[in-house]
Amino acid sequence: MPVLLNAGVWQRIVDRVSALGDDETTDACGRVMEELLLLERTEVVGAIRGADHYQTLWERQRA
Repeated sequence: MPVLLNAGVWQRIVDRVSALGDDETTDACGRVMEELLLLERTEVVGAIRGADHYQTLWERQRA
């Protein structure tokens, strides 16, 4: 999601959607971005820890 934010894409989406709605619409966009960031973080942590739906290139030696 940082790519969307840093590239300005997210702001353009928010501007476009807000033009069609009201303050609640703008607030909803903020909540959506917070949820996307949380989901992204969860996936990154899962990838690092080797969650079931990820394939690892190497595995830690089990003691």
